Amino acid sequence: MEEHRALAERAAELEGRVGRAEVLDARRRALVEELRAAQLRVGAARRKAAPALAKAVQARLADLALAKARIAVEIPPADSDPAGEEVTVLLAANPGSPLLPLAKVASGGELARAMLALRLVLSKAGYTSPPTQIFD
Repeated sequence: MEEHRALAERAAELEGRVGRAEVLDARRRALVEELRAAQLRVGAARRKAAPALAKAVQARLADLALAKARIAVEIPPADSDPAGEEVTVLLAANPGSPLLPLAKVASGGELARAMLALRLVLSKAGYTSPPTQIFD
């Protein structure tokens, strides 16, 4: 009789685990949906801000001896990068040059000036950055 009671308790415990697993799985699905919605909101905000950021940085480049340079900020579409995490800054340092990834085409001096321009724009907008930055 004791063994029967122990087995019944064990069966009830296991059934409870199945129910708990279902509750946890439903919670997980809800959190995944919340995360996706948050990613889409962040990505939309980044995509909306990208042109204004590029324009502001480009204006600062004029003060840093890159008056004819063009800058663009590229963020992939939401279907491939919902949160817009893969940001690429594009640079055309000379008139007639195509916009290409800054990290691949900028000389050391161009990179330093582009990063300084970005830092100036962001600091004016209230963002903080490290007190010292070295670009090599």
